Amino acid sequence: MAGEERIQALEKRVDELTNKLGMVEDQLAIRKLQHAYAYFIDKCLYDEAVDLFSDRGETYFLGGVFKGKAGLRRLYCGRLREKFSPGKNGPARGLLLDHLTLQDVIDVALDRMSAKGRFRCFMQGGSHESVPQINEAFWEGGVYENTYLKEDGIWKIGVLDYNAFYYAPYDKGWGRVKAGYAVPAFSVTFPQDPLGPDELTSKRAVFWPETDVIPFHYPHPVTGKPIK
Repeated sequence: MAGEERIQALEKRVDELTNKLGMVEDQLAIRKLQHAYAYFIDKCLYDEAVDLFSDRGETYFLGGVFKGKAGLRRLYCGRLREKFSPGKNGPARGLLLDHLTLQDVIDVALDRMSAKGRFRCFMQGGSHESVPQINEAFWEGGVYENTYLKEDGIWKIGVLDYNAFYYAPYDKGWGRVKAGYAVPAFSVTFPQDPLGPDELTSKRAVFWPETDVIPFHYPHPVTGKPIK
């Protein structure tokens, strides 16, 4: 191989490795982004949670879609703050809202400007007996199938799509919960509901003890076939 050809081959290999390294860095940044979201939700830091989203961001939650920063603030800084930390941005004494996020599978697009991520969520929440009850102690579990966007070199949440599978009182647990027991879905949109979603959607997982499979954004990692 001539010297010039060897240099071209090396340059190509460097470009390939640089891009692969960039993909890994993107995956780590997205993982950190989603885990930061969970930590903020843990402690009712709703202003900080909204700042993780793109201006085009959306959240699918309880049968509603909250769009753009205005919609996201209605959900996080309005409805959720009003319920869990009235009057302030931050945790309320005696309130537990652990929001464990794990089992992440992240796939970055070839142009490295968008990505898909699947995460499992496990929640433990509720008020301590020593404080006025904000929320009855509960267990909750679900799956995220999210979209992320890179804007000006920074990864942000594009679409946060949370699919809750079960919601159960702490004392009974998920093994003895009444079939269909769940947090009610939204039925009214903004502005009729001042803190409501921009639109309603039927896109929602079935609740325990029924089971469902939220579509996987990725193919089978060994066969390459779609997972049905």
